[in-house]
Amino acid sequence: MKNIIKIFITTLFFLSACTSTKQVFNENITEPVLKTEPKLIYPLDAQQENRSGSTVVTFTITKDGEVSQTRIHNSSGYTDLDNAAENFCKNLTFIPAKEYGEAIPSCMRWEVMFDLKELGRAIKSEIADINDLYEEAEKATGASKLLIEKEILKKHKDIMSKVKDGIKLNDYIYGVVQNNIRSEWKDVSDSYPLTFLLFHDFISRFKDYDSLSAVKSLLEYSLNQDIDYLSLPGNFQEKDKANMAVLIQKIKSFVEINYPQIKLNDLVIKLNNNSIS
Repeated sequence: MKNIIKIFITTLFFLSACTSTKQVFNENITEPVLKTEPKLIYPLDAQQENRSGSTVVTFTITKDGEVSQTRIHNSSGYTDLDNAAENFCKNLTFIPAKEYGEAIPSCMRWEVMFDLKELGRAIKSEIADINDLYEEAEKATGASKLLIEKEILKKHKDIMSKVKDGIKLNDYIYGVVQNNIRSEWKDVSDSYPLTFLLFHDFISRFKDYDSLSAVKSLLEYSLNQDIDYLSLPGNFQEKDKANMAVLIQKIKSFVEINYPQIKLNDLVIKLNNNSIS
């Protein structure tokens, strides 16, 4: 399962400079290390038309670990897939390469895979596994139930870290949450990844879990990550603005009703800075 998912995320190639000449590295030079990555946007039109492919993007990593000077090295053959891959790479951050302990600029070549069929099969397998665990948890008690709950939580966190396609991540989310939660958010299930719903579902499903405060912290972190995703420039087209406004209000209301202890003012600032008008 792990290997299946990994091929749809990325493949890295480290280059010593933005040229065709590769430098021989020694112990005085360390390669850049991935720090954060956004969710990958699989363009909706490409999904509906069942288009797949891979795009290789070359970019510079600055001494601050930010990505700059992106360009398409190998095209998928589809402009929208190439644009999605390039936008994904622009929002990566790194611990920069170092020479003699000092940060230096470097270049990287990154392959982004778009393949709905294989990823879809992997997601379905994960959904089946989680639903089996739900059934086991209903029958278990005490320490046995706690172990199952921890396994469910671990699977949620694993899938969030491995699946970077926002739409397929939603397939997992809406495949494992309770019916009432699925119904409440189904109007945005095909566009916007709402990973915080996994933890909201867990909290409402396992009220006796021994570390609910930790799960609530995960929910708050996930909520912020989802909002950051919605705020990234280039993620959504002009036609999505009306839907975005509805979603923003929905998230505000959700937090106010279910988790008033979350610092809503901080979230509202982020939400209101979205490009909706």
